[in-house]
Amino acid sequence: MTKLMITTLVSIFLAGCVLQIKELNRSRPNEGSQFTQKTVDRWLDNFPAYHLTLMKMDTEDKLATTRGLMLNHPDSKDLIFIVADDRMNLVKNGLPILKAIASLNTDIVMFDPRGHGTSSGKPTIADWVKDTKTQITRIRQELNPDSITLYGFIFGSTIAAYVAKTTPIEGLVLQHAFTTVNDALSQVPSWKRALIYSVEVDDVFKSIDNAKILAEHYNAPLLIIGHQTPEDPTIKMSQTLFDVSQSPLKRLVGIEVKQSIDALHSPKLIQAFKRFIKQNRALRQ
Repeated sequence: MTKLMITTLVSIFLAGCVLQIKELNRSRPNEGSQFTQKTVDRWLDNFPAYHLTLMKMDTEDKLATTRGLMLNHPDSKDLIFIVADDRMNLVKNGLPILKAIASLNTDIVMFDPRGHGTSSGKPTIADWVKDTKTQITRIRQELNPDSITLYGFIFGSTIAAYVAKTTPIEGLVLQHAFTTVNDALSQVPSWKRALIYSVEVDDVFKSIDNAKILAEHYNAPLLIIGHQTPEDPTIKMSQTLFDVSQSPLKRLVGIEVKQSIDALHSPKLIQAFKRFIKQNRALRQ
């Protein structure tokens, strides 16, 4: 599980048997990530049923500009807002997650986080949460969708949970989410734990508690998607999140994968999404 927390925000080093979980502050976007006509043409080829709009929003503190895209489906008034793992960005490797969700025939929005991909600025977890809240609020005001489902993928699920804590949404999907950092560390295979004599964790990660958010703050529809891997076949943390949730409509789905990215190609993922959207829509009527 710890391997799956290795992102540009969460960096894990095994050096001298010391495990470090640090928030890295990168001062510039990933090199080579820019919206070009070639990129737009590739998206248009992959999403012929959609109208594509490039999006740009200045952050509230005016220190950065976040960029993203919207795929608008002519037959939909429901919107899925993707918060991807920050190893992903729109230009370099965002296509698989967009293609997976596009099969649902809903409107889709995805932004690169501040300081990643096509977005400028210096990234922090706090700003990622704040920027996502701003994006959702503006999209609701300007586009007025019937519903917004917030979809967090891997570490993006933590950002999504923190956004859902205080931002009204109609649905929340958490895929391969963890409960706390300590719980995630407990999932490290025993042969790896034997090599570690010290663990150093930044305070920002110590404060993460997705289970507490679901138990005490979020009560709208919830879909939890757990990854069953050779190292973690029991999806323990996904089960814990499901058990503590107070949501009136909640579902837990396990998907067998070798690597997390494989789950985006699983028919079970799309089936779970379709069922969740249908049930959620019926609940609102």
